[in-house]
Formats: sequence, C-alpha cells, structure tokens
Amino acid sequence: MKGRVVMVDDEEHLVWTISRQFVRESPDIEFEGFVDPVEALARIRQSPPNLLVTDVRMPRMNGLELALKAREVVANLPIIIITAYNTPEVRQEVMRRGAIEYLEKPFDFEVFLAAINRALAKHQGFSGSISLPMLPDLVQIYALANATGALEITRGSESGMIWFERGNVVHAECQNRCGEEAFYNLLTWEGGQFKMNAGEVSTERSITLGWQELLMEGCRLLDEKLEEDWESENEDEPAANHPNSGVNQETVSTACKEILTRVDGSVICGIVNLETGQLMGIHNTLPFTENLNQLFAVAAVDLFRGTRISQIEQMTRAHRGVKEDGKHYFEEIHIISKHHFHFAKTICNGRAVIILVTKKTTYIGRGWAQLKSVLPLLEPLII
Repeated sequence: MKGRVVMVDDEEHLVWTISRQFVRESPDIEFEGFVDPVEALARIRQSPPNLLVTDVRMPRMNGLELALKAREVVANLPIIIITAYNTPEVRQEVMRRGAIEYLEKPFDFEVFLAAINRALAKHQGFSGSISLPMLPDLVQIYALANATGALEITRGSESGMIWFERGNVVHAECQNRCGEEAFYNLLTWEGGQFKMNAGEVSTERSITLGWQELLMEGCRLLDEKLEEDWESENEDEPAANHPNSGVNQETVSTACKEILTRVDGSVICGIVNLETGQLMGIHNTLPFTENLNQLFAVAAVDLFRGTRISQIEQMTRAHRGVKEDGKHYFEEIHIISKHHFHFAKTICNGRAVIILVTKKTTYIGRGWAQLKSVLPLLEPLII
C-alpha cells in the first residue's frame, strides 16, 4: 500500500468520480473523499492520512484553514491545494522548494495521480517545527488566506517576525534587520519553530512588494547564496576550462547514461558546447534519430545564446541595474512541455550546457538537486 489520501471538495460529483478512478486505476492507494471539510478534519484527527488534497473555497471551512489545522495533527503532512491559481511562476518556485503543490481545475486524472505520487514520495512538511523550504509555504498559506497577524519564527536564541495584513506582508524584523532584508534573511534559516499570533498588527510598514514578488526575489537570493557557498567549499578545486574538440563523445554519452540512472524519471541527458554548437554527448531512451540529436544541440544553443535570449538578458540587466561584465546572465532554465520537464544548466563557466529531460512525475526540486549533484561526474570529461 503506497499510502492513504484524504480529498476534500464540495463538488460531490468530482469526489465520487475520482474515488471510482482510484479503485480502478490505483488500488494500491487508499482513498477517502469528503464534501464537508469539518467532517474531513474529524477523520484526519481520528486516522491521520499520508496526504491531504483540498479545494480552497468551501462552506464551513476554507481549504487553507483545513490545511493549517491538518498540519497541527500531522507534522509532516504533504498537501495538494486545488485552485484556479493565476501566478504560475510563483507556484513553480514554491513547489520546487516546499511541500505544497497546486492543481488547477479542470485536470485530467493522470495529472492528478502524478501529483499524488510525487507528494507521497517526498512526504515532508511543517507544523510547530519548520525547515528551510517550508517558510515559503507558510507565507503563501497566510497570504492566500488573507490573514492578519504576526508570524513569529525562532531558532535557538534567535527570533524573527513577519507581519501580515489581510494577506499582504507589511513588515518583518530579524537580527537587527527590518523590512525586505529581514524577510530574505529569514529564508536562509535552516530550521526553527513558528507561531502565528492572529490579529496582531504592526504599526510599521517597511515592505511594499507583493508577497509573490517577495517569494520570487527571496528564492533567487537564496539560490545565489547556495551557489556562493558551493563555490566557497570548492574554491581549491581547479576551475573548468574551455570545452575543446578533443572531447570523447562516447565517454560523455556513457556519463549521460549513468546520469539517467541517478535522476528519477529521466529520459534524455545531453551536453552541448555553447560556443561551437557541438553535441558533446547524449543518451536518450526515446527513439531519436541522429538528425534529431543534432537538433537537440541547435535548440540548446538557441536557448542560451540565441539573439532573442541575448536581448532579454540585456533587458533584465537594465531592469535590475546590473552592469555588463561580459558574462551571460542566465545560467539555469526550466521548461515545462506537454509531457516532460526540461532542466538546463550551464557548466564549465558558461561554455557548455547540460540538458536533462524527465517525465512530469519528477519532483522539480529533487530534479534540480539530483542534476547538480552529478555535475562532478561530467565536468572533468569535457574540460
């Protein structure tokens, strides 16, 4: 038995239909459906599930309230929220880091089942204790719930506060910092305790950005910090040099094949020289011809070095006030196609790119982490 799932939605027909499909197509998952969130919460308290799926707008109790109350019962409960969400870039970033997924209506059962399997696989969450990826979840839940209050976060002798007013983040304090700086600093904490002081209002207004912008910028800064930490830890290692024409394509392709065994749901892995357009190595489990493999290389170069992307890089630099330094701005790109996720990351100081294609059952955060973990296998082969 994979696990037990509780679904709550006031559309009785939807719950009944999904229940029937689980019986037929996924009997290894125990499924319970409810149309009343209060009854669902009572059942969760009686018999905690491995996963909660809930709609947002329901009578008697909305889905966000239910999610918070369920997390009080089950400290590490993964949650899928069914919603008409209109900011996909934020949703993707928070999903990459957190234990909450979002599913937009209407959806196919196959997409729904894939989300269920991802959530059951990672099985992580927050309650009175949080870990780093969970703070974006907390902020998002209180923002979507239009909450007013102060979120108090403690880590040992340190503490920080984030104030909400009708779902907007209006002020933050942490370690003699305030405003956005304090908010971003809290994102770097690797664990702690939290408590929501409902109704507490701050007299200060130090944050004007919307919560979506705060999360996106915070996650970007966090990625930069993690990259800096990684570079610091590996500063004694020789820097990657120019990928040259002497690369053994067979050896690199063998390494790509090894990567497919290490990354869940992966189907293609390829390395492309961004300066020459050379396909340095590729392994795929799809029926690609040699011509299609070469098109893979052309697409990779266009993706990172095409005329339009160069224009976008210039616009982004100008918008952020970043000076031209001769280096390309974009280092990682994530693409979602109809059937696959595409993870692309520059390597060898931007002279080459690795592209990993996976099924949509791959958890995005895990996909990035596993991709980066195998880079040491590749870079020595192409320098």
